[in-house]
Amino acid sequence: MVMRATALNAADASRPGIEMETEIGRLQGKWCGAEAITAGELVDVELDVGRPRYFSEFVVSPSPEAASGVIRGVIATVFEDDVIVLQIGSSAVQVEVEGGLPDDGLVGLTVGLAADDLEFHPSGV
Repeated sequence: MVMRATALNAADASRPGIEMETEIGRLQGKWCGAEAITAGELVDVELDVGRPRYFSEFVVSPSPEAASGVIRGVIATVFEDDVIVLQIGSSAVQVEVEGGLPDDGLVGLTVGLAADDLEFHPSGV
């Protein structure tokens, strides 16, 4: 799923660090577009989490005013291969979980996750 975002700085392959204003607030990460993006540019992006997580890294029922650098979402789907789909605003992000998941009760759970490795991929939509 796609999320609309505004670039707050320019980024390209040689300087991929970017800050984006999104429907869920400001997020920082890596620009993964083939083309450069300029400050103020409005784009449709897909979010990606760069590395697998342990379930212990998730904060269950975080406050709505989550700490800086934390994304908040709802677990929408749990797959048998320990991959979850996290609904973050209008975007859905797959997160690989290492070390296993609790057996039941995850779908619908609101969680927070450190967003220290977000990737922004232009969707072309």
